Amino acid sequence: MFAILATPPVVMSAQQKFKKFGKDVTDQRKSELSKIGDAFKSIADEEKTRAKKLFDDHKKFFTDKDTDMSTTTTKKSIDFYEK
Repeated sequence: MFAILATPPVVMSAQQKFKKFGKDVTDQRKSELSKIGDAFKSIADEEKTRAKKLFDDHKKFFTDKDTDMSTTTTKKSIDFYEK
């Protein structure tokens, strides 16, 4: 009977240790996950700015080329029938 009374405090202290360990691990993982989330956010922001710059560069390239071609090209009428 003495053995039965002596074991619950050991089990209780082990459970408390596991709870404390679990809380420590979750706190540690939360900080790591927040760091990973911040890294993904910064990557996404960089990609957004890169995509916007690329879009603007393409837009500028094609609009400049269209205006240059229209000024240098002479319009010539097409005759479908020989005269």
